Amino acid sequence: MAYPRVLALAEIAWSPREARDWASFSARLPWALRFLDILGVHYRKP
Repeated sequence: MAYPRVLALAEIAWSPREARDWASFSARLPWALRFLDILGVHYRKP
């Protein structure tokens, strides 16, 4: 269950403070979750 949290952590760790944007992250999240589905990672659907 750590992988979806790692996506958020990576967003914070690798994005400069002024570039962090919830709308942008949430728009990219469905693609990332589909990728986790392809990899067979189990997580709770948001």
